[in-house]
Parts: sequence; structure tokens; C-alpha cells
Amino acid sequence: MWRNMLAWRKDFRTDTIIEDFLFTEIDTVRRFYPQGHHGVDKEGRPVYIERIGKIQAQSLLEVTTLERYLKFHVQEFEKLLNLKFPACSVAANRHIDTTTTILDVSGVGLKNFSKPARDLILAIQKVDNDNYPETLAGLFIVNAGPGFKMLWSTVKGFLDPNTAAKIHVIGTNYQKKLLEIIDESNLPEFLGGGCNCQTEGGCLQSDKGPWKDSDILKVLNAAEQSKVGRESVSSAREHAASSHFDDIKREIGDQGSGVEESTAESGPKKNETRADDDVLTVKEERRRGFGGRQACRLDRCCGLCCGRW
Repeated sequence: MWRNMLAWRKDFRTDTIIEDFLFTEIDTVRRFYPQGHHGVDKEGRPVYIERIGKIQAQSLLEVTTLERYLKFHVQEFEKLLNLKFPACSVAANRHIDTTTTILDVSGVGLKNFSKPARDLILAIQKVDNDNYPETLAGLFIVNAGPGFKMLWSTVKGFLDPNTAAKIHVIGTNYQKKLLEIIDESNLPEFLGGGCNCQTEGGCLQSDKGPWKDSDILKVLNAAEQSKVGRESVSSAREHAASSHFDDIKREIGDQGSGVEESTAESGPKKNETRADDDVLTVKEERRRGFGGRQACRLDRCCGLCCGRW
């Protein structure tokens, strides 16, 4: 699975998709597929919301293609991994790598499970299950009426079993449950919360969250610069060590194969020791702060300073 995922990431060019892919039809697409991140839950995780009952799959695929929509979906996931999770980790003072998702299924019926809708849902689920596993903390399905309950057993069969175990179908009396896990200020009014974003498109297009906080972005930028610096130093060390080892082999090459084998055998052990020293150096850098430039704000490791991201 790991090898397949790496091959997929290479083929899909995920490492550069944030910068390279321009989804010009985004505003129109969101009218036909209302969705977006909005704030965090009480544990500091990003909250993702979809209004499934308002999806118009046929209209969606008239303004974009399934291939382009999947690229947009992957681009949003990469933003989650590279920006939203790190920002939430800084804000929560703990490592964050999962989301809380709310699916509002009010109005869902057979029309929402036409062939275009099924193709779209299955394609998205395959991308998520194969390449972004274990990023879901919990999924809460609200406004589940008779139409949705009739279709739920079929939809559940399309899901990965581990994912299905995290799903909670609440029905129409959901406000109290949602407010137990999400603060009222981070929950939109249409879900029983107190937020009513005045931006165009409302709460689902506001992209509200710690990833919009300028102070947190400064911390992330400092961490990234420190990480880049360490990677450059590490690369230079590896290159220097490799060149030095090649020089030694050339110098003793005429002294017999036994000596060369002995030297080659001892080389990796030295490199392993060097790697251990590098790990200690990185840990010491984290203790002092971001490369000595800025004190770390976190009491527990979020993976930013030490290069875990």
C-alpha cells in the first residue's frame, strides 16, 4: 500500500499541486457542492462541513470534469496536510493530524445517488482511502431523514471499515451533540451554532481557522526556514562524507581487496553514528528554539521544529 501511495503521489504530482493546479471554476463548483473548512473543534482539529443534500452532481460535472474535480480535492487535502494541520498544532499546543467532519444530509434522496453522483462519491472515497488514511477523527451525519436512512446501508458498504466505525448518525436532534465537541463560535448558524460569517458564500467559503492567523503563519514560516536550513546542512554533510569516503577508497585501492572491503564495511557504521549525532543536534535545536532564532511556543512536540512535517 505504501509503495502504491508513493507511486500515486508521483504520478499525481501532489508535491507541487498546490502551486501548479489552478481551479478557475471553484466559485461555480461550490454552488453545486457546498463544502469547506470552518474553525476547529474543542480538541483543536479542523472542522470540515459538507451539505450533501444540496449537491447537484449533474450540474457540477457540466462546469468541470471528474478529473479536474479530483485534482481540486487532492489540492485541498494537501493544503490540509501542509498548512491547516501545522497551524492547528501551533494553536492547540499539541500535534494535530485528524479532522472532525460534519455531513448535513438534509434533503438527501434518490436524486442525490444518480450515476454521476455515485461516480463522484466513489472516486473521492478511493482517493481518500488509498492515499490519505487515518486523517478522520470523527464524522457526524446530521439531519438524517427517512430518505437518507433508507440509503445509508448501501453507502456504508462503499466505505472502508475503519472509516465506517468513526461515523455517527445523529438524525435531526443534533445541535446538543455538535456543541459538545465544537464551540458555538466555530459552528455555523445553520447547524445550531453562533457563527454567521459575512464573507461572500457564508461560513463554508470563509475558510475560517488558525491557518488564517498571521502570528501562527509567522511561526510556521520560521519553522519552515529552520527545516530548510537543516536539510541543506544535512545534504552538504552527506555529500562531504561521501566524497571523503571515495577519496579514501581511491588512496588505498592499490593495497588489496581485503583493506577495501574493511574500509567499505566500516563506512556505513560511521555514517550511522553521524546520523545519530544529527538527530541529537536537531533535538537540541528544538530545545533552544527554531534554529536559535525564535523560542518554540509548544510544550509538547507538534512536529514543526524537529522536521516531522
